[in-house]
Amino acid sequence: MLVRDALTTRDLFLCVADFQDGSFKDLMPFRHVKKPPHSAYMHKLPTALTHLHQLLVPWLATYGTARLDKLFGYMPHMRDLIILHSVVFGDVPTLTYLLERFLKEIHGFSDPLLDVAAAYGQLAVLQILHAVEYPGCTRNAIDWAAFHGHLPVILFLHAHRKEGATTKAMDAAAMNGHREVVKFLHMHRTEGCTTDAMTEAAWNGHLDVVIFLHTHRSEGCSIWTMDRAAWSGRLAVVRFLHEVRSEKCTAQAMDMAAWNGHLDVLEYLHGIGAPCTANALQYAAMNGHLEIIKFLVSCRREGNFSMAIAAAEQRSQSAVVQYLKAHAK
Repeated sequence: MLVRDALTTRDLFLCVADFQDGSFKDLMPFRHVKKPPHSAYMHKLPTALTHLHQLLVPWLATYGTARLDKLFGYMPHMRDLIILHSVVFGDVPTLTYLLERFLKEIHGFSDPLLDVAAAYGQLAVLQILHAVEYPGCTRNAIDWAAFHGHLPVILFLHAHRKEGATTKAMDAAAMNGHREVVKFLHMHRTEGCTTDAMTEAAWNGHLDVVIFLHTHRSEGCSIWTMDRAAWSGRLAVVRFLHEVRSEKCTAQAMDMAAWNGHLDVLEYLHGIGAPCTANALQYAAMNGHLEIIKFLVSCRREGNFSMAIAAAEQRSQSAVVQYLKAHAK
């Protein structure tokens, strides 16, 4: 009886198993998981970690954190991967366990985890890492949080960290239409922005941000701002820029509006006397924008019919070819 009890003791069995070759079945799926490149950290970590996430979530639901030590013993590279996963996905229970077991290793982590937490809006993770005096933070933290519009994260970093930010913060927030972030950075930070802020906001159609920057900032915008708004069909932005800004537009505004088929923008630009080139007709022909072509043929004189017909034929735009040949001058 005593022999049987000894031989069936779980701890003894695990001790014997430690000297055997092979891997545990539940750990095998993690063999081929690799750390994502640093270039993925700002925008693409959730995608880059998809495979790990799909494996790890059900695995943790089954085993909890009890098997993590065994996993790290057999596959040491998995420790950093799971640390990174817990930060990106806001897995506070796992991160808490890891901090209790591997605080020194986390403090020496090769990548700034506060930056990563900030980029993905993981405020609870940010607070935990800050509380244990984790040092890995750079100016990217606020910059990346601003890019993604994570205002609560920015508020925390502004109040508790000293790394600062760069002009990329407001530029990126403006580009992505995060008006409240732009407003906070304007009111409470000193880094400011560049002309890219208004230019990118205009390109993406964020009129409220463009108006805010025009009203409250002095950096202005580039000479390409109205062109880019026209390119992307942002008529309200084009109109505002023409009415209140001095940069105006170049011939590219009409040319690129024609390329992308933005008839309303084209009509407005024509109405204010904006220039264009022969490229407008050629671009419209190439892309099959017949209504644009009709407008240009009837209202403008810059077009080269031979080049436009050749471009349309190359793209098999038969309706365009037929119309241009019928109206060739």
